[in-house]
Amino acid sequence: MMKKFLPILFFACLVSYDAMAGVFASTDKNVYVSGDHIFCSVFCNDPDAIAYLELRSETASLAFAKAALNEGRGACELPLSFDIPSGNYCLVCYTSSGSEDRQTIAIYNVFSTARKENGCEIVKSLPEADRTTSVFAAGDSRKSGRVLIERKDSCVTITNTSSELLDCALSISCADLIAPASEHPFKLDSARRGVNSEPDGEVLHLSFAGRDTSKVMQETDVVLMGVMGDPESLGSCKLTSTEVVMPTENIYGKTSIVLMVDSNEEISGQYYLFPHPKVYSGEIGDLGRLKLYSAYETALLRRARAVKEDAIAMRDTILTSLPMRRTHVFRSEDCKSFVLDDYNRFPTIEEEVVEILSGVRMHNEAGRKSLRVVLSDNVDGTQSSLGDALALIDGIPILDTRKIIEYDPALVKRVDVYGHKYMLGYKVYKGIVNFVTFKGNAPGVVFDDNTRIYDFQGCSYPVIFRGAHTLYWHPLLKIQPGQSYTVQLGDVQVRNLRIQVQGR
Repeated sequence: MMKKFLPILFFACLVSYDAMAGVFASTDKNVYVSGDHIFCSVFCNDPDAIAYLELRSETASLAFAKAALNEGRGACELPLSFDIPSGNYCLVCYTSSGSEDRQTIAIYNVFSTARKENGCEIVKSLPEADRTTSVFAAGDSRKSGRVLIERKDSCVTITNTSSELLDCALSISCADLIAPASEHPFKLDSARRGVNSEPDGEVLHLSFAGRDTSKVMQETDVVLMGVMGDPESLGSCKLTSTEVVMPTENIYGKTSIVLMVDSNEEISGQYYLFPHPKVYSGEIGDLGRLKLYSAYETALLRRARAVKEDAIAMRDTILTSLPMRRTHVFRSEDCKSFVLDDYNRFPTIEEEVVEILSGVRMHNEAGRKSLRVVLSDNVDGTQSSLGDALALIDGIPILDTRKIIEYDPALVKRVDVYGHKYMLGYKVYKGIVNFVTFKGNAPGVVFDDNTRIYDFQGCSYPVIFRGAHTLYWHPLLKIQPGQSYTVQLGDVQVRNLRIQVQGR
């Protein structure tokens, strides 16, 4: 049975919104200053495991983020540069299935006079006072739809008055003059089953180029991807043409990916892979002019101080991590970890393998050495070694075993051994041996000319945020029927708060 989605609105929707979509982005506020962060909560009815968000002007992209989706819910943040010009911008949230959601974001540059060309208008008279029902004074209590919102001094309580689970995003911020007179209303249509959906994780689009691409494609059909420091994000795909796609699990944070072709040693020549970054291709249109009021000066200066306070504060004091969406490739119960400092250190990796790593063998055939893992069969209890294992250093595949043998063991913190067969894409590996270094970035590894390393922006880490202006932001809040959720704000010196709940 399709789940029924009920929009929850706690403000007056003064602007019509007709473009319903299978995705929706809720933000902690929709007026920002330069240097701030846009915190987003994503609701999605598409089958995708990832949503893309871009802050765009009429002609360019200024910030980009990815939200990993778990049962149609995810969160991310887009940092705003300190030199972004004042003006109106468009926040676009879209999926590979074809759904998209747009909203206008107003940004004031409080650190310089930079403005969008013809994008601002100086106005002397103040706009009408903010009459939205999302503004709460101390002692206010208000019920709307399925939710009761109560503010008592430094406490805000959200109560689910319905008989269904409330899945929502909660934002509590300081109300001031520059708050807009309308909000982005929650609307979400039914799921789209697009042929380009990404149900497991981001799909990377790669190009294969070089001098001997045709010969390589005749000899091999496997492309490997490793993520620096993350063995769980190994990827593999077929090399059938110069344009290939690689399915992945969700990759988190800013990291490096390594792309290589698993070809035989007889193939020579320069060949390599490179990824195509995701880019929004839609038209933004005219976003209008941002009105600049001299009466906003005091409120903007307060927001500027709040941005500086948040930047100075340690990240772990204002952010609380939420669970991430991961589907682990490896089974943790099958992993044997060998912390090398717990043993007598040896001068070579080969000696470490022989003397310390039980269940791992150094195999020598016709002068070619390889690592083999003794595989266990849980059905009949037998053990066997059926072929070469995949060797990793900090999650990066090392196809030339000589580089493993020649690696400095003093750099290795521990060795994780996985004693089962693993199918990664189109190839089966007879065990995995991951050499984890102290630094976690494969120090000292010299890759061949056909291997390329690229900077990669993965999904944002979902967090609960507490700041100086956005006092509290929870992007993935779930409240059971009849239950309440209380936020302690501490010593709140502001008269009014803007409290917004959006969800289903």
